[in-house]
Amino acid sequence: MASFNDVIKGLQILVKYADPDDDIGGADHDLIYALPPDVEVSDADAKALEKLGWFFDDEFGWAHHV
Repeated sequence: MASFNDVIKGLQILVKYADPDDDIGGADHDLIYALPPDVEVSDADAKALEKLGWFFDDEFGWAHHV
């Protein structure tokens, strides 16, 4: 189960790579998708996201189970 903090902290990292007014990528089957897969994040941010329970999906981009 995802904590609010893990999801929020991950979104705070990912917003650096998107327009803050953009919509979140979507949600489906207990997953939240934040960025499309063609948006690259730094290695340091990727490691931080993974520590927060986020993972990269080749089809949908960065995602988190909720």
